[in-house]
Amino acid sequence: MNSTRAEFSGDEARITGENSKSRYSLEYLSKFVKGAKICDKTLLNFSEDHPLKMKFKTEHLELSFVLAPRVETED
Repeated sequence: MNSTRAEFSGDEARITGENSKSRYSLEYLSKFVKGAKICDKTLLNFSEDHPLKMKFKTEHLELSFVLAPRVETED
């Protein structure tokens, strides 16, 4: 099983917005998070039933990933 863990203190994170609930594939997120090696900060944008955007930015490079939310289907 793949897993990803992020730890940060309150003074290291800034969270703005309202309550939102979406599901994203951990398989893809664990691959995307490897981009954090190139910078000190990561920007995550997401909202309910919308794609997640993960952005890594340095002085000379910007790397972004977009991931569609999981859709639950009823059979």
